[in-house]
Amino acid sequence: MPNSPTNVEDDIVGAGRMITSRWRPSTLRTTPSREDRGLFGHPRGLPWMLNVEMWERFSYYGMRAILLYFIVDTVGNGGLGLSNNSG
Repeated sequence: MPNSPTNVEDDIVGAGRMITSRWRPSTLRTTPSREDRGLFGHPRGLPWMLNVEMWERFSYYGMRAILLYFIVDTVGNGGLGLSNNSG
C-alpha cells in the first residue's frame, strides 16, 4: 500500500498555529554559552576570526601591489607596458 504524504494541517497545534516538528529545538539559545566565553565575555572564536581577517587583508593588498608592478612594467620584461598614470 503506497504511503500518502502527511498533511501539514495535521502538524498545526492550538490557536497559535505553530507547526511542531521533531527537528525544532525545545529551547532557543540566542547568546553564547558560559563555556564559550573567552576574553572579556567575547566568544572564543573571535581572535581566530580577527586573525583570518588580518591575513586576508594582508594578502589582498600585497597582491594588489604586485599586480601594479606587473601592469606598469615594460612588455620586454613581461609586463603590460602601461604608463604609471594609467596603472
